[in-house]
Amino acid sequence: MRRPLFQLHLSTAIVLMFVAAALLWANMRPRTETSVVFRPHREPGWWEYTVLLGPLYGWPWPCGGDSGELRIAFQPTEDETKELPLVLGKQLDHRVVAQRAPSLWQRVRFVPDGERPGHEQELIRSNAWPRLLSASRLALDILVALAILIAAAVFLEWRICRRQRPRAVTLNPNP
Repeated sequence: MRRPLFQLHLSTAIVLMFVAAALLWANMRPRTETSVVFRPHREPGWWEYTVLLGPLYGWPWPCGGDSGELRIAFQPTEDETKELPLVLGKQLDHRVVAQRAPSLWQRVRFVPDGERPGHEQELIRSNAWPRLLSASRLALDILVALAILIAAAVFLEWRICRRQRPRAVTLNPNP
C-alpha cells in the first residue's frame, strides 16, 4: 500500500521546522558589507572612491536593506599611485581592496559614516540611505530556500522508508 504523495512523518516535519528556522535566521540577519570603487575624478591629478555600505538582508544573495554611498575625492600619494591600477573601476569587496592596495584601504577604512573626511579629502556627495530591494535576488533566495527544504524532506523520508521496508527473505537451497 502506497502513502499519499504529500504525507510526511512527524520526525521529518520537526527537522524541516528547524531547517526552515535556520534559513529564516540566515535571511533576516543583517550583514554589513562594504565595497569600494576607485575611479578618476573630474579634476586632473585627483581620484575618487565610492564606499558602498550598510546592513543588507538575504542569503545566499543580499536582496534588500539600507544602503549608503559616500564619494570622496583625494590626491593620491606615491604609494597609492602605484596601487590604483589594481583596483580601478571595479566594485570590489573591502577585503580585496585591503589585499591588493593596502595604503588605499588605509585611506578608505577610516572614513566615519556620514562625517567629513580628513583635510586632504573633499566630500563630494553623501546621499540619503535608500531602501533597496532586488526582486530577482529575492526570487533566487526563495528558490534556494525551497530547494534546501525539498532536498531535506526527500532525504529524510527516503531514510525512513528505507528502514521500514520489509527485507526480502532469501532461502538457501543448499543447507
